[in-house]
Amino acid sequence: RLAINNDIGSWCGIFATYCYRASGLKVGWYDVKNQLPKYFDSLGSNAAVRKGDIGVFDPQLMHHFVVVKDAAPGERVYSIDGNVGNPSESTVSPWNSVISKRFYLRTTLASKGGKFLRPKFDAMNS
Repeated sequence: RLAINNDIGSWCGIFATYCYRASGLKVGWYDVKNQLPKYFDSLGSNAAVRKGDIGVFDPQLMHHFVVVKDAAPGERVYSIDGNVGNPSESTVSPWNSVISKRFYLRTTLASKGGKFLRPKFDAMNS
């Protein structure tokens, strides 16, 4: 566990990218990290989200997660996160180097400047 954090540090976004690539989408970590408009539409923290969207908990921390259930504005956002271990949505550190199911409250996401990335599947398939 410590070796992973010391060797590659925070890998939550790499995990999100891996999930996309495992499903056959052609996207890299650079594309996710930089939220390139070629590959993603950016949505506010209270937008309706769909299964498969990527959440960004806090742009300063750059913690990324994959949405696993559609959620209307105001509803909890259920996710699978890499590089976490604490199921509390308000605690994204210390990193525990595991993959975990979690949920996020919209109020917490908004207070941290969080947002969502909606994939442009056509761009990722070409």
